[in-house]
Amino acid sequence: MYQAKWGMIEHVSLLRERSLPVPDENPNPKFTVQNAELRAAA
Repeated sequence: MYQAKWGMIEHVSLLRERSLPVPDENPNPKFTVQNAELRAAA
């Protein structure tokens, strides 16, 4: 979760730096965590 939060902070900083639109802050964000599927050995 920390890496996802840091990535979003960096992304928003980059948008602002380039004068691109930044989405409004969501006061109630939701996160979905999904485990990767294991692949069978080939």
